[in-house]
Amino acid sequence: MNRRSFLDKFRLVCLSSSLSFAFAACSQSQSLKKQSQNLPTPLASKAIRPDGYISVGKIKDLSTQGAIASNGGVASPVDGLNTIIVKNPQDPKTPFAVNPKCTHQGCVVEWHGDKNVFICPCHGAEFDASGSVVRGPAGKPLQTYAVKVEEGSILIKAT
Repeated sequence: MNRRSFLDKFRLVCLSSSLSFAFAACSQSQSLKKQSQNLPTPLASKAIRPDGYISVGKIKDLSTQGAIASNGGVASPVDGLNTIIVKNPQDPKTPFAVNPKCTHQGCVVEWHGDKNVFICPCHGAEFDASGSVVRGPAGKPLQTYAVKVEEGSILIKAT
């Protein structure tokens, strides 16, 4: 084998391995995106009050990590709603309600209570507790819902 044919084969091997990594990365991102598309629609299983609010939990249920949690302590959409409720770091009695779908490519963000941020597992975008962008690549904030607390119950505006 001469030098030219060796280099040609070497380039082919490098290109092939690079493409396999690219395909793997794309398929993982697509998988996470599909997960986010399977999230329940907002307010699917709850009764909406005449004033347009719906009860999603109790203030006392907010975990030490600052979010209403299920799945072993991991903040996830609440009771079939496409919403995560987190504590307001400035006023723990006034929580935030956000849609966990990242505005960059639709992946489901994860709450990191130790840092008070949502982080997108697909591309690392970060959002503060109110849903505002802290770090890109996302350029728009997370969708939020109006929240009020009545007699210890957290209510979000459904309409």
